[in-house]
Amino acid sequence: MKYLLKLISLLLSRGNYLTYLANIFHSDKGTLWPNRHNYTRHYHSFFKKIRYNKNLKFLEIGLCRGLDEGWEQNDVPSIKMWLKYFPYAKIYGYDYSDFSFFKHKRVSIFQGDQGKIEDLNNFINISGGGFDIIIDDASHASHHQQISLGALFPHLNSGGYYIIEDLDWQPSELEKKEAVLTEKLFLSFLDNNNFDSPFLTKEDNKYISQNIDCCNMLNKQNRLFKLVIIRKK
Repeated sequence: MKYLLKLISLLLSRGNYLTYLANIFHSDKGTLWPNRHNYTRHYHSFFKKIRYNKNLKFLEIGLCRGLDEGWEQNDVPSIKMWLKYFPYAKIYGYDYSDFSFFKHKRVSIFQGDQGKIEDLNNFINISGGGFDIIIDDASHASHHQQISLGALFPHLNSGGYYIIEDLDWQPSELEKKEAVLTEKLFLSFLDNNNFDSPFLTKEDNKYISQNIDCCNMLNKQNRLFKLVIIRKK
């Protein structure tokens, strides 16, 4: 069964090593497991030239998988995937839940709320910032995505990538009525070079607007883009 899964994963990856790893480690960023987002086809394209960088510093926000679907929570599939894909990188995780059970010499996981500035600032103080890649796969609530972007984007290195996943879905129990979709804010930025979140200060919005080198809106589905990949100046 194990070898059959590897064969299926290899066939579905279509030569993309990161997609292969996502399928092997049961990450839905690949093509095999719900929700089969296939974000890895883009990530491999952007990251393949830097994956062997020995000083790479990587952060993913949101480590739980499938809470709504009832999946088991005693695993960190994407962290395992990134460890294999970036063989020298220092990997950081940040989640509302406790993932202290997972131990690895290149991994540090912090518990915190992505919607609380004080938690995010405490994480930056402990980790030291200076990230090359930041991926937000946490609550998916618009205000949480924007608050995290405002707090973390200044701590992304020049030329680094900030990514927000699942722009097309917001949990009804968390989404604020007055929220502006993060997808809409980035589409507006592409029109007028102005990022304007109601949950950020003028200074935060100005910093984001002035420090985006390029913004890629990807994986359009049901009239909404699912993914944004930002490169910092």
